[in-house]
Amino acid sequence: MSNYYLASQNKSHKYEFSHRILWSPQLTIDGKHNAGYDSMSRVKDGDIIFHVYGQHLRAISRAIGDVYEQSKPNDNSFQDWADLGWQVDCKMTIVNVSLKEHRSWFKSHEGGPFNKNGTLNQSYLLALTKEQTNYLLSLVNNKDSLIDLITADKAVNGNNFVLTKSRAPLKHYDYHSICSYVKFWY
Repeated sequence: MSNYYLASQNKSHKYEFSHRILWSPQLTIDGKHNAGYDSMSRVKDGDIIFHVYGQHLRAISRAIGDVYEQSKPNDNSFQDWADLGWQVDCKMTIVNVSLKEHRSWFKSHEGGPFNKNGTLNQSYLLALTKEQTNYLLSLVNNKDSLIDLITADKAVNGNNFVLTKSRAPLKHYDYHSICSYVKFWY
């Protein structure tokens, strides 16, 4: 079964987007564990990641392989972090959805990446609940590219989805339209 995460990206987002990766240190600069970095160590092939930067959902990606150890990229946006880190290679679909208008929903569904104010907790990568995942999916307009991302190279029974036989164009842009093509067993 795939896991669903939200990556809160800031100064490293340009590098990570252009290289289609997630990268975080394994420990804080003073050698301590951090929930967001620890989450990176658990990312597996096929996991789905929602990328947020500047209060917008900017991309959705699928991990193409398990997380692995990697030295920090040679880019100034990573200069404040420890050298040894975790990296995940991603197949990414770019989206642009403002999350500001949805704070009241996130406020009433706090936990994981969202705090009691409906804004993001300060952590790099945190697991989403099923309800949070479904809500974020419902905000994306281009469902066809989302279906292709989630199912690419994985249209096999035994993962967390199964393709149905119909591939007619989507007429309604909501989560139920995705489910007419993809059955989530999440």
